[in-house]
Amino acid sequence: MAWTDPAGHVWTTGEKVTAANMNTFIRLNLEETAPDKVTTAGDLVRATGANALTRLGIGAIHSLLVSDGSIPVWGTVTSDEGDATYTSGPSPGDPSTFQGLDSVNWGSGTAASVTVTTSNQARVDVHSRLQNDTAGALTSLSYAVSGATTSAANDIQGISFESSAANDRAQFGGWSYITLTAGSNTFALEAKVSAGQSTLTRPRIFVTPY
Repeated sequence: MAWTDPAGHVWTTGEKVTAANMNTFIRLNLEETAPDKVTTAGDLVRATGANALTRLGIGAIHSLLVSDGSIPVWGTVTSDEGDATYTSGPSPGDPSTFQGLDSVNWGSGTAASVTVTTSNQARVDVHSRLQNDTAGALTSLSYAVSGATTSAANDIQGISFESSAANDRAQFGGWSYITLTAGSNTFALEAKVSAGQSTLTRPRIFVTPY
């Protein structure tokens, strides 16, 4: 069935209303409207073209409605939380470049990472409490991508905290969009310090593929 433009039939005074016209312009057109398309609580409707609707069933829990560039689709948020704490070192100022949280300079803890199948773009959220024992020291948390895409961790797509006094700490969160090569991609948290010794508390990464 398809929508029939009512403008295709101009009614005239005294015209006899036929079953064919009622079916074409009333009954069948009503079957192309949203109330007739939905079947279950939580259903949405989306256009598939001019004057054409289709049902979009409710997404899985915590799904987000996103665009694939053509139509709305449900996107699944994949996340991982690292260990309770990570402490940099053993020497003050190590690591001075971004390194994975499973590296020796972060105590050889558990790597905080997620692997998801993406198209050519994703949103990545990074959260953690950041602390440093040295006034003026900068603690930075970001992510690297491997797999179909190779992208090094950098300051632009991460979060950072400059302590104004020794042992200052604060909770931070930030997000970025990243362009990817479609396929299986792994997003892993990495961190660095400018001086002193830093502590990361419950670092988390969330990835929403588009």
